[in-house]
Amino acid sequence: MKLGLQLFSLIDIMNKPDGLRTVMKIAADAGYEGVEFAGFYGLSADEVVEELKKNNLVTAGIHLGWDNMNRENLISNPADVIGTAKKLGAHSVTFASYGGKTKEEWLAFAKEINEFGKMFADAGILLGYHNHRHEFQKFDDQYIIDILLENCDPKNVFWELDPRHIVIAGVDPVEFAAKYSGRVPVLHMRDIEKLTGPDTADDTAVGSGIVDIPGVVKASGAHDWLVVEEGPGSNNLEHIKMSADYIKKTFLA
Repeated sequence: MKLGLQLFSLIDIMNKPDGLRTVMKIAADAGYEGVEFAGFYGLSADEVVEELKKNNLVTAGIHLGWDNMNRENLISNPADVIGTAKKLGAHSVTFASYGGKTKEEWLAFAKEINEFGKMFADAGILLGYHNHRHEFQKFDDQYIIDILLENCDPKNVFWELDPRHIVIAGVDPVEFAAKYSGRVPVLHMRDIEKLTGPDTADDTAVGSGIVDIPGVVKASGAHDWLVVEEGPGSNNLEHIKMSADYIKKTFLA
């Protein structure tokens, strides 16, 4: 089990010149073994590989928008995505979100990514889906996350569970972690200080907030990567170091 950082946590820095290079060094200096990309901010795949080597990092994963690989709105076809992922030595590629408005749209999405997942599995790369809050709404008294995962082969599509969003949705993340135990090789480590509204919360360092991080880790089974993420904020540099120290002491010692 390894420790990674979702680089979107430092989006404010990434948006500056040479931002991706800067945040990769920050991740390495904070003690992370790998990074999860959410875009490459003008760097080529070769340049990203160079930065990984320079900082003694590996690619924990790549977050991808659905429009980047949807066959109807083709920007990057699956073969291109697989090629880039292999070049970067990526453990996984994960769809960051999907915004289906009906049960039928989610069923169609599940069928599509299941087909993609078989292609990725054949190439030796895991394909996953990362939740936000809306997947814990219901159609026909069934949670959207269940509609998605129950219609994808576990061998083709994993779940990158994000407990922070589940708590904000008013649902128990430990319950869902247990339900899909063994299907979460990449777990997002994200915590909140408090709920500030019906759909909002203040992020904080992992292990210092109200999310039952130990419960989620235990219930969700074996993991290849524990990946820290935090929303943009003024305390992020301090928090990502605190999160790394907590995870190493609690789960990786």
